[in-house]
Amino acid sequence: MGGAAAGVVVLGLVALSSAGCELLFGMPSGEDFAAPSPLATYARGSATLTLEDGTKIVLDKLSAGPHLWTTYGSEVRWSGPDGWHLRMSGAGEALPFMGPQLTFDRITDGEHWMTYSSDACDVKIEVADPKAIRGTASCEGLRWVDALSTPLLADVPPPIEGQPRFDLTVTFEATS
Repeated sequence: MGGAAAGVVVLGLVALSSAGCELLFGMPSGEDFAAPSPLATYARGSATLTLEDGTKIVLDKLSAGPHLWTTYGSEVRWSGPDGWHLRMSGAGEALPFMGPQLTFDRITDGEHWMTYSSDACDVKIEVADPKAIRGTASCEGLRWVDALSTPLLADVPPPIEGQPRFDLTVTFEATS
């Protein structure tokens, strides 16, 4: 990148950071934009991941809450005894540019692998309110990346060597 182009990029970043979310997303800034408030903390829940070969992984431990927020929507995590974790973000009262997003984490052989749904998962939310969050997802072409060594600004993080893409389906529920 030439010096002039680098200067334009730096000036653009300075302008965006100065203008904040209002310029970037059309959201109010300062006192007009209230911080998210908790709507619900769920007491129990579970999620089941079914891999393409039929293997079922049950995640029966629910993270500490709050789990549902105004403006932001959900932030619920399920985990199980075999190193698998699922996080559901953005379901419920989410901002217009957000939708439900899934992140899968797996701790295996002392490594932290992760994959995220982005466009790979079709998430269906049945309910996301103070009483419960419940839904399903079908994910295709997921791939594991090393959560701890992925470059921050990588467009496409490098996959874990030797790990093929995989498909899975998910059912999840948490209730108050």
